[in-house]
Amino acid sequence: MDNRAHSNYRLAATCAAVLLGASASPVARATPNACAFVSAADVAAATGVAATGGTLSQVDPTSGTASCMYVSGALRISVTVHEYPSGAQARQEVANQLQDARGHDGPGQKTTVEAGVGDAAFSSTLSEGFEMSSAMSAHGPVTVLVGIVGKGAAAIPHDRLRALMARAASK
Repeated sequence: MDNRAHSNYRLAATCAAVLLGASASPVARATPNACAFVSAADVAAATGVAATGGTLSQVDPTSGTASCMYVSGALRISVTVHEYPSGAQARQEVANQLQDARGHDGPGQKTTVEAGVGDAAFSSTLSEGFEMSSAMSAHGPVTVLVGIVGKGAAAIPHDRLRALMARAASK
């Protein structure tokens, strides 16, 4: 497997872990309701297709991360929330994930810093082989990761992904 394929595989595996609610983050002190960060209507506005789900926030007891799932046509959307002991730690997690995402940028992936969204935010779109759009932000001690996976994920207009992330970061 060449280096680019390996990077895409690693990114896809990471996204799959997020969609399953897993996290490598340290145990949080509180677990917010992940479904309270965006609604099915917010997801539909971003994807352009009616969305269902968003009714059950599942908590990974080992990491304290909460996840909420939505379905919009062929797309699977996950909202993953983690509360850290401080805003500084949440911003550092976003910075770490941004650095990792930028390390995979190339012809099939583009990462963008999202100034003005929460305290720190970025989005990343992968369109080579495996389609995925994701956005991560910190708002105070909370990080929110929105992952959209499936055929058409990379075609979601950037302004819609940004609006969804801004909505999640405003909670």
